[in-house]
Amino acid sequence: MNPGVPADVVSLLAASASVVVSVSGGKDSAATALWLTDLGIPHERVFCDTGWEHPSTYDYISGPLTQKLGEIKVLRHNHQWPSSIRLPLLRAEGVPKEEITQAETELASVFAPIMETAAQEVEAVLGWRSDFVRMAISETVFPSRIQRWCTRHLKFRPVKSYLQTKENPVNVVGIRRDESEARSRVAEVEFADDMDAWVWRPLVAWSLDDVIACHKRHGLAPNPLYLKGASRVGCYPCIFARKEEIAALDDPRVRAIRMLEKHVSWFAAERARRAGKDRDESGSTMFYESNSDENWPIDKVMEWARTTRGGRQVQLFAARPSDAGCMRWGLCDTGGDK
Repeated sequence: MNPGVPADVVSLLAASASVVVSVSGGKDSAATALWLTDLGIPHERVFCDTGWEHPSTYDYISGPLTQKLGEIKVLRHNHQWPSSIRLPLLRAEGVPKEEITQAETELASVFAPIMETAAQEVEAVLGWRSDFVRMAISETVFPSRIQRWCTRHLKFRPVKSYLQTKENPVNVVGIRRDESEARSRVAEVEFADDMDAWVWRPLVAWSLDDVIACHKRHGLAPNPLYLKGASRVGCYPCIFARKEEIAALDDPRVRAIRMLEKHVSWFAAERARRAGKDRDESGSTMFYESNSDENWPIDKVMEWARTTRGGRQVQLFAARPSDAGCMRWGLCDTGGDK
């Protein structure tokens, strides 16, 4: 093995029967897989498909990346509609448990076909089945800084489930310390309790130039999104997207978000009504303005994002997320390299 590999990593790999690289379609995860190839370390590659990626990322993963790296196993959440929907009003009124259970089951059976129709309407715009769309409708809320179900359900759980099928797995992720202040302190090797597996980050000491050089050495072109000015690869858009990333959204994705906001708002209002509460049917949006905690529908967000002069300049988000979740594990590329 390459003498540059730390002794503790050599021991870890020697005890492992499965080395699994998390691939996002971004530059760092691709360089990670290429580097393991250079080291002669056999490994598998997995990609967590949220159903909310950019079309170019799907094409890149199934095309150039697979051709260069070999098979990339696609992992999905495969979301199912709930079999029961809680009715707090019945519980508060002391209705017998058996009646509550029956009512909550019947409500779920009524909602399921309506949810399916709504999801398929949005998916027709996307061009594929989307667990992100189905989760948003089912949860009746978009992911947020506090409730990041997108990471928990669509990325963590599929990877964790896959690792649990392996013997002594090591999950290898592409994280670099020079990407941010928080990442500057990340360990190269650690046991992740939430993943129940060892995690190795072989690129922690690499620079962006090192990543680019690795791509060039292997003759691998980067994800075309980088060549169009993108600084990250991941959900399209991420709830933490920068202003310029939102401004670059294409019309089909804006249309899909508009439709999804309408459906999520309706289901949220309907569930609230059946729970004995009032809720505005226009209250669920993908983004909100952090200075006022005001929900902003996608058309208002797009107007803001595409304004350079003469318009109201605000900070849409109070802060970028910390290096937790999908960023910490390299399940998406959210680094700040330009």
